[in-house]
Amino acid sequence: MRGKVRTGGLLLLSLSPLAGCADDGVSPVRTPAGEVAGIYRVCALEFTPASRFLPAVDLRTAAFETSAAGVAAPRLQVDSTGVFELEYTPRGRFTDVEHRGTFVTGDGEAVLTFTRPADVAPLLLPGSVAAEWDAAASTLTPADPFPYTVAKADYERLLGESDPGIPAQVEGRLAGRFARGDCP
Repeated sequence: MRGKVRTGGLLLLSLSPLAGCADDGVSPVRTPAGEVAGIYRVCALEFTPASRFLPAVDLRTAAFETSAAGVAAPRLQVDSTGVFELEYTPRGRFTDVEHRGTFVTGDGEAVLTFTRPADVAPLLLPGSVAAEWDAAASTLTPADPFPYTVAKADYERLLGESDPGIPAQVEGRLAGRFARGDCP
């Protein structure tokens, strides 16, 4: 239990942790899916290896076509029904690719889970991303990034170089920002 305070032989329970709870007094407040819904630009997306000897990869510029005329910018479309779609044009191509998934909301967050995690692994993305929701800025930001591993071949391909010293699996973290409207 949260908020236990022992004074002498008496156990007191603090009810202050319940102040941010839902109507049932126990469950955390959930951000409505409709509030998070919208079309987001991929403003920043980076994979940073845990090893300080390996460089970070800017996924937005390494994996997505962002400079060709007539190509739509990468975007994340979040629907109020609990589904999302990451749509982008792979670097050097002109045909869009879409990766779908579902999401659930929590207190100021959305957890996005790709339907086919193996399809986004070459992008150095994890199968599931917990993102903080900032209602005032209308942004989603990967929250407290957790470490995950990617294949050496995928890392090297997006890095644009290879090295025999890179391990078969590269552990790292995801950082980024998705914004409704323009990227600052």
